[in-house]
Amino acid sequence: CGPLAAQTGPSRGALVADFLRGRDPAAVHIERLATVAGAYAPFNLLLADSDSLEFLGNRPAERQHLAPGVHGMSNGALDAPWPKTRRLMAALSAWLKEDGVRSRSQGERDLTPLWRALADEHRPADSDLPDTGIGLERERWLSPAFIRGDDYGTRASTVLLIGADGHRRYWAYHNVLDEEADPPYVLGHAQDVTALRQQERILRELSQRDPLTHCHNRRYLHRLDALVDANWACLLFDLDHFKQINDLQGHRRGDAVLVEFATF
Repeated sequence: CGPLAAQTGPSRGALVADFLRGRDPAAVHIERLATVAGAYAPFNLLLADSDSLEFLGNRPAERQHLAPGVHGMSNGALDAPWPKTRRLMAALSAWLKEDGVRSRSQGERDLTPLWRALADEHRPADSDLPDTGIGLERERWLSPAFIRGDDYGTRASTVLLIGADGHRRYWAYHNVLDEEADPPYVLGHAQDVTALRQQERILRELSQRDPLTHCHNRRYLHRLDALVDANWACLLFDLDHFKQINDLQGHRRGDAVLVEFATF
């Protein structure tokens, strides 16, 4: 995306949130989104479900169903031949060939080559740099996979592994600069945060849905109102004589009635 591209338009945060709130397959949702993509500030978007992985970008405009293989997404076009994109794709390909094909569980795989690639500060030759309109000095500064600067740079890296059975594992990599050391050094810390992500998902779900019927609650409606710039409605239902079900047939039967009604 060019640095002079317009940064106005609808919130790009809704691109992900709307998909997660909906029920459409990734391919269907992204086809619909492609018709209005030009209204947003520059973005590259990946949407996935159990059937497909879909890409949509609007600077330049591109829509693609991703075939099996290794792909690279940065601030330019999908699989743009930028030096750092090529180096990361090569590192992932090598890891898949050397380590990923071994009959080992995801938790046992050695992710060191991937962390090393994400922490790569290699700066390519000037002749290999893209020209995105920001000047040669900034192109040099932003050319590594790991960017270092006083006011801008890489804060953290994440590796997400999804097995053929749909099981996911999340890894996070944080960097801490010790400027008081002699010489100064960067300490990299890799951590399996799968359990933390799962707990966050459960807590988020409990905070926004009724635990019995799984219907969204009032807290979610307030959040929805803040996120969605469109008209929406909320339906309220009153079940007549519901107390009689609890009194005569027990609360377990009453709960079952609520669950069945909520699935209409």
